[in-house]
Amino acid sequence: MVKWFNNVSSWVKTEILTETDVKRRAKTVEKFIDVAWQLIKLGNYNGTLEIVSALESSDIYRLKNTWAFINESKLSFYHSRIQILANISKLRDSLLVCTPPVIPYIGMYLTEMIQIDEGNFTKTDDGLLNIGKFQLLSRTVGRLHDWQRKTFHLQTVPIIQEFMSNLIFVDDEEISLFSLYIEPKVGTEKPEMPRKLKEIHKKKNFHNRSKSQTAKKKRIKNVIQTSEESVLMVMQEHREQCEMECESFRKGLYDMLMGIRFEEKNNPEIVAILDKIQTATMNQLASHKQKISTECHQTNQKLQKIKFNIGPVLEDPLAVPTGSNIPTLVQWLWNDDKGKFVPYDTQTTVILEAQYQKTPNGSVKLTHGFFGKNLSGYIVDFKQMKQIQCETNYSRPVQRRLNWITYSEHKQKVYELQQKFQKQDKEHEIKS
Repeated sequence: MVKWFNNVSSWVKTEILTETDVKRRAKTVEKFIDVAWQLIKLGNYNGTLEIVSALESSDIYRLKNTWAFINESKLSFYHSRIQILANISKLRDSLLVCTPPVIPYIGMYLTEMIQIDEGNFTKTDDGLLNIGKFQLLSRTVGRLHDWQRKTFHLQTVPIIQEFMSNLIFVDDEEISLFSLYIEPKVGTEKPEMPRKLKEIHKKKNFHNRSKSQTAKKKRIKNVIQTSEESVLMVMQEHREQCEMECESFRKGLYDMLMGIRFEEKNNPEIVAILDKIQTATMNQLASHKQKISTECHQTNQKLQKIKFNIGPVLEDPLAVPTGSNIPTLVQWLWNDDKGKFVPYDTQTTVILEAQYQKTPNGSVKLTHGFFGKNLSGYIVDFKQMKQIQCETNYSRPVQRRLNWITYSEHKQKVYELQQKFQKQDKEHEIKS
């Protein structure tokens, strides 16, 4: 454990000092602060102190330019919640409120056992064993065992295990040279880049270029992926969002009609017209909500026959309000006048994807919303991947992107939408 502690601490220092750009170096420090906090939340105090030991070492602590680039709030958080654990008494206080499983700082217990061993005689003056000494040792070891009464239930990630088993780090002498090269002492010339730093820096640059090229190839593959490999996915929350929009519209319309009715209460003809408008609109909204619910139920049944684990497939474009920008896992984009690819609104994306699933080499005519302003409409040709204005025959490139958003980002965007509409509802209630 002691060797592992020292190796990880050296690795942290090496990772920071091999970043020659001050902003990237500061970002690396911030990342390790985040990791240290996650380790505290996990109960791994030994891992936390491995990072703190590196950050508080003279080779890292002296980097004033680097620390100056770190976010003030994060730096304050580090000093108040993480660095403070380097104080043994504060560390003990933190452990008192922890529940197993916990990986405590082993150095604290080793120091305690050494103090017990050196501060107490093994035998008494009568030649008998000093039971008090062994009771103290037993109590210390017992506390270590107490933290292990429960086990961590963590999913193994082979790639991370392999990485942590092959950490790249240098010895303390090299680390000192790195530190002095990164930020030389005041009044001294900048020394030549250490040979070891050159080697590590070269490997890092090569790795970053390879990683960038791999990501680029993956994005290209996602764009040209065939229809059999994916379908348009929309989360269940999206339908709930549509219902929230309907409900919000209903409340607004109801309040508006009630206000007009109150003003025109002495005019029976206008009141009668308002009643008809309200009844017809409410019926349409109820029908729309029912349609969303039915479509959701049907697609969930279809989904049982297909192996997907994200959410139901949305096939009915009318279930999505016009102009909405609800995040989907398939994205259709068109090329604007500046040469930039811009996403279609969600309803158009659903229409395009639904037709593309049926005929990948066919086409679809768009006449809804914005596209309906032109009497002839627009055609999207899937084979040529072009949007064509029927009246002028002017064409623009289009793209179909898959997996452009991760599942966690997808859920986050849905959550943000929910929060937005809940906030709007609350503001509306306050006004009314």
